[in-house]
Amino acid sequence: HGRRKLVCWFIFAANFRHPLGPVLGQAVSQAARADAADYVRSGAIRLFRHNPDASLNINTTLAWIAEHDSILGIRRLAREALASAANRK
Repeated sequence: HGRRKLVCWFIFAANFRHPLGPVLGQAVSQAARADAADYVRSGAIRLFRHNPDASLNINTTLAWIAEHDSILGIRRLAREALASAANRK
């Protein structure tokens, strides 16, 4: 529970850092794919939506989540983030 709280605070704090940079981007990518808590994964996806250049593999990560996450709402959120990134280009 303590680790999850720390990850949640990390994602919250990352919202105030622009740009995120590759190290933070990679950490958020890992949380978005693998954290057990739904709210951590969705928070990471929202962070990526507002920081589309945060990681080189952001589109790959979001596409994977859109196809494989166990929660329908998180899959939808990832699809929306992908569409938002495509519209910015």
